[in-house]
Amino acid sequence: MHAVSGFADRASIACIFWPSLTSVCLRPEVLHFILERSLHIKHLRRHPENSLLAVIDMDKFKPINDRYGHLNGDRVLKVFVSIFRETLRETDIFGRLGGDEFAIIFRNCNLMEVTDILSRVQAKMKKVKITLADDAVSISASIGLTELYHEDQPFSLALARADQALYQVKQNGGGNFATNTAPAPT
Repeated sequence: MHAVSGFADRASIACIFWPSLTSVCLRPEVLHFILERSLHIKHLRRHPENSLLAVIDMDKFKPINDRYGHLNGDRVLKVFVSIFRETLRETDIFGRLGGDEFAIIFRNCNLMEVTDILSRVQAKMKKVKITLADDAVSISASIGLTELYHEDQPFSLALARADQALYQVKQNGGGNFATNTAPAPT
């Protein structure tokens, strides 16, 4: 990533970066998540604890944006995010990866606890109907889980494992979660 220079306002400099892959500006909340995940992996080296990573993809979001427009898509995303925020614990690290993709680092948490949290999220989503242009729109999420290891350097190793589980859910119709139980990288 490269920082942007030439800004008079120091706050702007701290919040604007371009990743080398896309050369597109990252939002401050994405930068915050990147920083938090890196710090957590370093923390795991010194203080081992059970941690899991969830990668989340909102099901059928593109058709919502295409049919109802991006402003209504943003409304739907806000409802989607609010369901997670009201269900997650204060210690969980929740961030947006981009578009309709999000991630959560569940700190000091085992698989049974995470399964319980995600089951509550899925149950809440099933009850939600968002009115857009006189239509009641439902939301759901596909979620891939994996354990986090201090060996997950770069972090993309953990993301790849969670993505494998996510795509398994997508292939089975979405609206659920699965776990990739691959061992720690060596």
